[in-house]
Amino acid sequence: MKDWPGVKFHLDNAIRLSKICGMPLGIAFSLTLQASLYLVQELPQKAMAVLDRIMALDVPRHTGSIYFLNQLLRADCARIQHQKDKMTAHLKAAFADRAENGFILPIGIDRDRVAVLFAETITAGIETPIVKEFIERMKLTPPSEACADDSWPWSFKIYTLAGWKSLQ
Repeated sequence: MKDWPGVKFHLDNAIRLSKICGMPLGIAFSLTLQASLYLVQELPQKAMAVLDRIMALDVPRHTGSIYFLNQLLRADCARIQHQKDKMTAHLKAAFADRAENGFILPIGIDRDRVAVLFAETITAGIETPIVKEFIERMKLTPPSEACADDSWPWSFKIYTLAGWKSLQ
């Protein structure tokens, strides 16, 4: 069993300390982790409220990571609520930003959730080369629904029909 109250306690302390120190970037990262926690608990409305607080902070856009993480988490909120158009719009925003500003790890977001979002991004045809680079660098395993899909950047493939064939 996960200690969600304990996790929330520590995140709240991190946010409080960042506010005391006047560190908007620290506040934004802590809020990002809090939103991620709510998503793991399947509480997208609470996550969206936290994400809205992040957008109200004075965090320079050039830091990149906050905007990217915010858009990924908003996409996950939309995915949980079966709002495919919103999810796709947030994924487009996230990866358009990454196409312009380069690679940044999606810090604080569960790897399985990231894999699902990246599979959705590939399926939608959004910045596919960049998304595949993320997958390869992060060594993500595909979500189960992507297992039969050739668009996932497999590091190793075996074909068994018409003889054996291995691609590395």
